[in-house]
Amino acid sequence: MACWLKEMQHIKWHFGDFIFAPHLQLLLRKHAHTEYRQRLSAAEAAILDQLLAHCGQLCDKDNLTTIAWQGRPVSAQSLPVAIATLRKYLDSGEHGLEIKNIPRKGYLIEIDSELREELIPETQTSPAEMVPQDNPLPVPGTFGVAKWVKYLAANNIANNIFVAGCALLLLLTVYFFYSVWIPVSCQQAGEGYICSVSDKQTHTGAKPLPGNNQVMFISGESSVTVNIQEKTK
Repeated sequence: MACWLKEMQHIKWHFGDFIFAPHLQLLLRKHAHTEYRQRLSAAEAAILDQLLAHCGQLCDKDNLTTIAWQGRPVSAQSLPVAIATLRKYLDSGEHGLEIKNIPRKGYLIEIDSELREELIPETQTSPAEMVPQDNPLPVPGTFGVAKWVKYLAANNIANNIFVAGCALLLLLTVYFFYSVWIPVSCQQAGEGYICSVSDKQTHTGAKPLPGNNQVMFISGESSVTVNIQEKTK
């Protein structure tokens, strides 16, 4: 009953540079004006919570395994692996904090600094509420409409740039295909054919008519005559 009540109340542990919220499975560290956040697994959070609740006391390894995995059968290496991960996150052995192994018995945590337990209000249940946000979302109100519009505009800049880039790329693609497309028209002339390419230049001067089985290609003032030979079956 006591464990259930503790879980429902939600607590935070403060020790050294760390803040640990078991119900959020979140470990925070503030060091040199920099904040680090580390999400723990459910088992890791349960183990660390149990060690802190019994700081300086031996925690039986079988009891830790039962609490961490809620009685589910797990490998014998599951607990040592979870402890190794917690040691890494906490820099165990440094800064006056260490998770010690008592062979064949269990583990205990020793902390030189003050360990403080803080009760969290029931309404505070998310990481965003536990730690102030760097850029909180403005709430529109009587005096905050201008800030709200400015916030939305700033966040839409990237979308507008992307849409404009796509539109420009589409226009360039259409222009490219239009510019490389060359229309050719052919008509019979004499005993052959004359094929002309669309050109803005005005054709001047008479061109000789193609002979039999010949095709004449004309582009501006240039012309090429090609002989066509029919294959005999």
